[in-house]
Amino acid sequence: MTQQDIEQYRTFTEKLKTEELRNAALTDIKNLLTYKSAPEAAPILRNIGISKILHCLHGTDKEQLKLACEVLKLCFEKFDTGDVVKTYTSHIMYLLRHNKDCVRRLAIDEICKVVTTDPTLLPVPQYIDVYVAVGQMVTDEDIGVANKAVLITSNLSAEAYPRVLDEMKIALEGNTSSKCNAYEVIIKISTRSHSIFEICVAQGYYDFMVNELQTDDVLYQLNILELLSLLAIKPHGIAFLIKQGTLQKISELVRDLKNNPLGGLLTPGSKYIQIIDKLGDKDPTPNNDPVDQRITLMTREWFRSLSKEPGPMETMFEICKNPFQDIQLAGLTLLDAVCQHQWGEEMVARVAGFMEYLLDRSVVLTKQSKEAKYDIIKRLSQSSAFDNNIIMRLKTYVEQGPFYSESTLQVAMEEE
Repeated sequence: MTQQDIEQYRTFTEKLKTEELRNAALTDIKNLLTYKSAPEAAPILRNIGISKILHCLHGTDKEQLKLACEVLKLCFEKFDTGDVVKTYTSHIMYLLRHNKDCVRRLAIDEICKVVTTDPTLLPVPQYIDVYVAVGQMVTDEDIGVANKAVLITSNLSAEAYPRVLDEMKIALEGNTSSKCNAYEVIIKISTRSHSIFEICVAQGYYDFMVNELQTDDVLYQLNILELLSLLAIKPHGIAFLIKQGTLQKISELVRDLKNNPLGGLLTPGSKYIQIIDKLGDKDPTPNNDPVDQRITLMTREWFRSLSKEPGPMETMFEICKNPFQDIQLAGLTLLDAVCQHQWGEEMVARVAGFMEYLLDRSVVLTKQSKEAKYDIIKRLSQSSAFDNNIIMRLKTYVEQGPFYSESTLQVAMEEE
């Protein structure tokens, strides 16, 4: 940074005070910063600031607004991750609440960059107001901004949620799109941690979601049901849904679909209704019995309805072998949930080749899929559904870890 650079930037920003000179001055600033490296530009920006650039966001001149956004984006790029929010916290708060979506996008992109890189760069106690403002933006009319708000709010540290969730209730007063964005956040954070899930329950989000199932908007119902299904694969989630009578309400809703001309959108056919009826007949357990027995019964019946030919676990095997990584990971995630029950472990043991596939480290998997498969094997290594030979192989796999390979062993031996 030279004194000439500082004075040049100062001169350009002073010209921003005059309406007639603003567009030309913004262009000059843009040209100056474009050819400066981050180590050169950041000290200039810290020294003189960006307040005068922000004043250019007030007017109705579209060209001026576009230029100002381009310049601010260029300014932000000169800082290390997190430093923009730290240096210009009040400015970021102003940008988050601006009436132009292109401006809001600038601010939320910076926060998203931090949260997806290293959330500890912006500790919750110091930046809780920023996180609260972002949480409220799940209702934003701009889809891109709302989606970023959902992503950020779904990945905060646990200490942020008592305050953020309380303030985010504004979304429940909005349209169905805003509500669904809030629900998505609730489900994502609830599946991360039981303690966060309890905060969501205490805040009344789940009661609200279940009550909203009574709507006549079938597509809205579908969104709620799809999100609740993600919660149901977690032990604390399915236990809550059963204890609160939510599954019973859903069963009643599905049974009544024959009276709804659009009800077919919610189910794959008349077959699903038969399964619901079957569940109702086979689940006479009194309310005061342990919840786990009811969970086991209902999840087993649901899983059996997955496929009759060649069979539910055989179908599960094919999904786990699918070459598409997202489908494969989804299959392994579901398998992990199924293997939390003894009947699931026993079904896996009966499918020819399934255990060999799970134990085969030569199968090409992503990091996430390897971790998911490791969780399954760790669970099965404690099962009574397999003979001693399989149990020993499972325990060896667990001891070696999720990323072990023969090549890794060879390298280790050579280094010794």
